[in-house]
Amino acid sequence: MNEVHRLPYAVVRYQYDSVRDEAVNLGIIVQTPERLHFKLIEDWDSLLRAYPFMEKEVVERKMQSLASMLSREKFRVFDYQKNEPIELSATDPRLLSALGQEINHSIQLAAIRYAELPSVDETQLGTLVGYLFQTFVEPPLPQRVPRPEGAVVSARQTHGALHRAAKKTITHAARKAGLGSDFEAEASVTGQTRTWQFDLRLKRAPLFVHHILVLPDLEETYWETAGLARIWQDVKRKHRTADLAAVYFAKDGIQKDKLQAADRLLGADDIRTVYPDQLERLYREALGQRKLL
Repeated sequence: MNEVHRLPYAVVRYQYDSVRDEAVNLGIIVQTPERLHFKLIEDWDSLLRAYPFMEKEVVERKMQSLASMLSREKFRVFDYQKNEPIELSATDPRLLSALGQEINHSIQLAAIRYAELPSVDETQLGTLVGYLFQTFVEPPLPQRVPRPEGAVVSARQTHGALHRAAKKTITHAARKAGLGSDFEAEASVTGQTRTWQFDLRLKRAPLFVHHILVLPDLEETYWETAGLARIWQDVKRKHRTADLAAVYFAKDGIQKDKLQAADRLLGADDIRTVYPDQLERLYREALGQRKLL
């Protein structure tokens, strides 16, 4: 009876809208008895035609970081059962599951699946990786839907666009406050269980800043609030002196009285809540340069 080799593989996803759990597949990772084989997106032009709202520079930087990590022979991950970091080899059967907890929160690994091959050689592996990539990853062609004559075309605001607008507001206020190069955008910080990413970090003060969208359905806003609070608990276990400011952001103004419960939820974890028009003062206070605005 011919031997069949079962190889675990996972699809790499980029979650561009965490509230709606909307994501696009950007790569394939296959684990063999020798090492990890992976193929990540390279055709950015086709991807952006299919998903024009994506920020190429940000996503491409994340994928380059992922490719560098996947090329290692050893991986340091967190063991939740032992409650301590451990080191795994590239061939350890626990690795793909563990990596799903370690990589950047907007880059995810889908549930592990298995492929079967009659033999594990470079030709067979190349064919398998190519097939999986073509099946799960290759960007779809832009859809062209016939439009009725005289129909009015209007732009649809997506959560992805709101997230980008919120991040831009946070960094713009930092520049306007005169911080220059004293801040880092898209800043990563290692918590107790994994590495998290925040919109901004001040370099001369232990302050992180991250936005929360205020959406028409406030229930979504409260879920975002609770998620950020839980993430900050994880970060504080390793960075006890760090502070976090949560910035409420909305397209058409904010009714502060409707966010009182969210304020209390964040306050329980010593997270400061601010609004876009308070950002410049926040930055100056954090750096000991408070000015009247």
